[in-house]
Amino acid sequence: MVVHYLMVHSDGDGEEKGQLKIERKHVGDLWTTLIQTTAVPIGGKPIIPASISNIEVMLESDRATKLNAKYVNPTKHRDIHIHIIRVPGKSAKVEIVNGARKHDLTFKVGDLDFKHMDGVFDIAVEGTSLGEPIKGTITGTKNDQGQRVKVELEKGNKKLIQLDSKIKINTQAKAVSSMTKYSLLGGAMQGKLSLKFENFVLTLKNTDSAKETLELTVGVVLGESLTIEGKKNGESMWMYKTSRTTKRTDDVFELTLDTDMTLSEKSVVSKFLSEKYPYGAFHTRHNKIHIFVDKKHMNKLAPKFKVDVHLMKDGAHAIDFIADTTTSPYKFTLVAPNFFKRWAIKQSSLDVTVDHQIGKSIVIDTNVYGGIHLEATRGDNAKGGRDIHVLAKKGGQQMFKLDVSTEKISNDNEFKFILHDTFEVNPESILYKKIISHYKFLTPFTKRSGEFEFYVNKEDKNVVLHKFYAKGKVMKDSTKALELLITTNEKPYKFELFAPAFLKKEAKISVEHNPGQLLNVVANFDKFTGFKISKTGSGSERQIEVNGKKLGKGEYTLTDHSFTTKVTLADGNYLEPTITWVGKLPHTKHEAEVFFLENNVHVKVAGSKRNLDLNLNWKMTKPDWNFGTPEHGKISLNAKGHNSRWGDYSVSRDANWNVEHKVIDVSWTGKAQFEMGRLATATPIETEFIFKVLLDKKDLIGKFMKKVNGKEYSIDFPQGSGVMPKIIMGQ
Repeated sequence: MVVHYLMVHSDGDGEEKGQLKIERKHVGDLWTTLIQTTAVPIGGKPIIPASISNIEVMLESDRATKLNAKYVNPTKHRDIHIHIIRVPGKSAKVEIVNGARKHDLTFKVGDLDFKHMDGVFDIAVEGTSLGEPIKGTITGTKNDQGQRVKVELEKGNKKLIQLDSKIKINTQAKAVSSMTKYSLLGGAMQGKLSLKFENFVLTLKNTDSAKETLELTVGVVLGESLTIEGKKNGESMWMYKTSRTTKRTDDVFELTLDTDMTLSEKSVVSKFLSEKYPYGAFHTRHNKIHIFVDKKHMNKLAPKFKVDVHLMKDGAHAIDFIADTTTSPYKFTLVAPNFFKRWAIKQSSLDVTVDHQIGKSIVIDTNVYGGIHLEATRGDNAKGGRDIHVLAKKGGQQMFKLDVSTEKISNDNEFKFILHDTFEVNPESILYKKIISHYKFLTPFTKRSGEFEFYVNKEDKNVVLHKFYAKGKVMKDSTKALELLITTNEKPYKFELFAPAFLKKEAKISVEHNPGQLLNVVANFDKFTGFKISKTGSGSERQIEVNGKKLGKGEYTLTDHSFTTKVTLADGNYLEPTITWVGKLPHTKHEAEVFFLENNVHVKVAGSKRNLDLNLNWKMTKPDWNFGTPEHGKISLNAKGHNSRWGDYSVSRDANWNVEHKVIDVSWTGKAQFEMGRLATATPIETEFIFKVLLDKKDLIGKFMKKVNGKEYSIDFPQGSGVMPKIIMGQ
């Protein structure tokens, strides 16, 4: 996977670009994983730190005898190489190099079988570390008293590590104990380390040469409790206890966590909290968390639930939090005196109530910022539409209000839809200050009202479509901001647009249409005043005028199987398209069904400056939009031609689909090549979309790929909902 990125710095430092490469491959007997980032140098400070934008990590292994690793990070002055060669059951050679620093160690094994570990073994170590010789042994022995492991390691002529560990294991009692004597750095650090695990309690105790002790005890009752204590010289420094009770049924889930922690002033943790933690250290702390989920009763998106969190610190309430959606209205409360004081929050508590009547209304109230109130309602009205109301208040003062009302009429004769809306906003609101007041193209406002109406005459048609109109008007602070009219319900047809934020003057277009005789479009634009297509009286010949000037003439021939026309411009250039198809043009619904379910359309265009040869054929079953019943189809497109923008070009596409048992299988492939323009490439552009949609499982499986100049750009969705896709960008 290769990801290319490019970011433009708003401070003028230019473009920051680079790439992330992740590669996994198997060559010969080696498995190799590579992670590499590279970045193009930039004049200013990059957004992505150099410490992660120019690194290389490589891991290579045959999973048996060889392991090679590399970590290169010039910014951190890292150039680490690791090489391990293993002779199974005999030896392992380890080499670690970081620039001029080198470690070279060989481990020789005697009497050690990893498949049948018996506690008896002998390992010899020799080599060099930073130029000094290393030698030593690791031995294991076993007798009736238990097992013993000794480690002797020298660097130069000095003892580096000395360990002597005696281990006892009682498998029946599930108990383990050990005592380890240690001496490090030639005796600079000496002591004893004991370990004991019995009755699910683990105890670690270290006694140094000065008889100072450190002790850690961990006790676990699986699924119920956990106790951890740290001691120094027998005195408790800190203790953590937690207990859990859980209830799971088909109706409810309930969880309670009780936690206690004590902390000595002498502990390192207490000192750290006193110096670094903004709320200081403590002596005792008690937490209680209770979670209840009602599986049988739902809110809009989730089951009803209640969460209680209480934190006591040295006997005082530190945090109390309640979230309850099992009642109406929902309640959310937070009390945190120390937090409120630090962030200058004056309230003794933060309270939120949510009254949600599903499908009807929602009302939210909170006591922050002098009180925030938000309400939204919706419902059907007596005019066949819906009413929507939204209101927001802060400190009892209205911040914004939105009212929307719709009307609808739908019968055999007509369809009409009307939308009324009013929006009021307070200039002191965040919405106005941060968004509306900063409008660039649109004009700011404190009150906006609008009305939109759409009408379809189901009884009368123009040439193809039913007669209709759409009109609308927007007022901002008593000033007209927009007015629109589109209508084919009257003659001439009209398009009128008043939008001073975008247009210097009102746009007006009228269309006079007499089928077969005249199409006259009149506009009030500066550079376009209209065009006209009119019959000349000579057969099927038509004359074309643009902005009052004659552009050219053309005539056409239409049969049941073909359409041919030729258009000649005033400068002598011409275009002559011919379109043929299989079968006659349909005149009934049944004939149209046959025509559109299977056909072969051929388009051939000859011209003085361009040409095109296109073939489109398809075949499909009649769709019933029931994805459980079998359906299939295919479409094939092949085109080649020439024009001044693309030069010589060719495009091909093949699509096949199959629908059955709520599984949609799709294959979409093709190639395209263009001689000129932005799409010009040295090799054909390849397209391959092969995927399936599992409707019942809401899963998409497949690969969507484009290959441009030999480089692949693709996204591959594996099976399984929620599984991350694989992305390739320019590999």
